[in-house]
Amino acid sequence: MKRSPCLSRISLAVFIMAFFSLCASADVEWTPSGGWRKTQPGPHGREFDRAFELFMEGKTKKAAGLFESVRDGSSEPLREDASILYAESLLASNNYRGAYDAYEKFIEEYPNSRHIDRALQGELEIAVALLTGKKIKALGLRIWSAYGMAEKVVDKIISHRPLSDYARKAQVELARSYFKRRLYIESASAWRQYMELFPNGPEIEEALLGIGRSLLNDAQGPTYDPLPYYKAGSVASNLMRDYPSAAEADATRAVRDTSRENLAEHYFLLAKWYMKMGKADAAVLYLSKVTDNFPESSYADRAAGIMEILAGTGGQ
Repeated sequence: MKRSPCLSRISLAVFIMAFFSLCASADVEWTPSGGWRKTQPGPHGREFDRAFELFMEGKTKKAAGLFESVRDGSSEPLREDASILYAESLLASNNYRGAYDAYEKFIEEYPNSRHIDRALQGELEIAVALLTGKKIKALGLRIWSAYGMAEKVVDKIISHRPLSDYARKAQVELARSYFKRRLYIESASAWRQYMELFPNGPEIEEALLGIGRSLLNDAQGPTYDPLPYYKAGSVASNLMRDYPSAAEADATRAVRDTSRENLAEHYFLLAKWYMKMGKADAAVLYLSKVTDNFPESSYADRAAGIMEILAGTGGQ
């Protein structure tokens, strides 16, 4: 039985359309300066084109739904492009939890993708947003603290690319966030980890200063353990020695001077306590620490005066 030429042409047309639908490629790319754009003019599949149009118009929630549909119903390489743009749409909609999950799925499925850097950059943007106070939602309810998730994202970025700029920037943001939240031990620890991973990183001076500031702020006061002041002063002195032209020279000097002033106060208060207990020899020992080790402090002259009085009275 002979087939109709018209029917054959229709069948061929249907086959060609189906073939190109399955093999469609979005031909999109992202650049830091220009963002997302199509590299090839013309249609890339009606649903993808519509999603991309919505995305570029800022209608990112609608775009996310369409990109998800394209991702789930397409073959490669269109699926790969739809997957990254699905994550991007969620991020642009401030759906940080959903965007993070989508980026992680993309990184797992396409570790060698041309979009992998954008995925890591997207995760970095999520970390920065959450560490600077952005909120996340769960089951439609606002969660006021997203810092736990932010720390998880930072850890993931570092595990993906431990020596990359993404990891470096994420670690810096984490250390800064800890300090702003007055979690000084955690901030010092985060800065130390930065120094281990990036000993020649551009924020090395900030890291040293951050450690000194964190130790200084964590100290309980001059009447307590003086060790944090010694540590803070040592870090600041090393920073001034190794980076004499540091941009934060004044702040570094302030950490050193404050640490030394607190140490002087610590030993001066100890001396007064021993005087109260009638132990003049012990008092003189600590007063001499003030005059000998911290002569620039506001307690040095007072300590010297008391020592003269004690010497004139024979310690009585």
